[in-house]
Amino acid sequence: MVASVRARVQPNDVRSGAILSTIAVIAVAAGWILATFWSVMVASTQIDRASHVDHSFIIEDPLPFISTLIFFPLWAGFLLSGLLWAVWQRSVALVAAAGEGVRDPEWHARAWFSSIVMWWEPLRNMRELTSYFLPGRRRWLVPAWWAAWVAFRITCWLVIWQISMPASGLLQPVPVAVVSVLATLFSTTLAVMVIWTVTSAVHRRVKAPFTLQYVPKPVRFSLGLFIIGIICRFGTPVAVMVFFSTGGTLLLKAIG
Repeated sequence: MVASVRARVQPNDVRSGAILSTIAVIAVAAGWILATFWSVMVASTQIDRASHVDHSFIIEDPLPFISTLIFFPLWAGFLLSGLLWAVWQRSVALVAAAGEGVRDPEWHARAWFSSIVMWWEPLRNMRELTSYFLPGRRRWLVPAWWAAWVAFRITCWLVIWQISMPASGLLQPVPVAVVSVLATLFSTTLAVMVIWTVTSAVHRRVKAPFTLQYVPKPVRFSLGLFIIGIICRFGTPVAVMVFFSTGGTLLLKAIG
């Protein structure tokens, strides 16, 4: 028999988490937009060098080092913003755990850092919360936010690809940058809307702290999956650079 859990629920924790998550999401978006402009300069330089075009603005050689200094802190920022979001989402799920149809609040946080399932479980969890707190006409926010978030991740990889690919295999840097910036702006705007729409709904429903006793709804999870998820988060930029650089070079040789 699964033992029940007793927790003290503080509505103000939801608001505090919303503030921190919002700051982190906006900071990561601003950093990524700046990094996207850097990628345009780097990619344009690589193309110009390959074409033997002499431009006075061409950046000279510490490109890989500077790019690493820019992109690895950004990935650390992704991890931090993910942690803050997970803490906020757990506090919301604790409030909702008093009702029906919401899974274990711990899983609402852990799903973000579990390998493989992190591509769909956070969406499922957020839909549970919006089904509990929001009227039907507002629930479109979550699938829209998730689609924008996935687009944002894909365009991040494209931007990194532009820096790591051989010049002859590069896409046009400006269109890629435009798509990346648009995806960043859309996903950030929708993320902030989700955070504050759900937070406001929590505060409309719960005005004061209360003690909650609930039975956790078991979800298959292990420390190993958590560790693999963290490694995947940090290893993504390295894997993308190696994959596109090596794979692109081999493809170009095969075509040539």
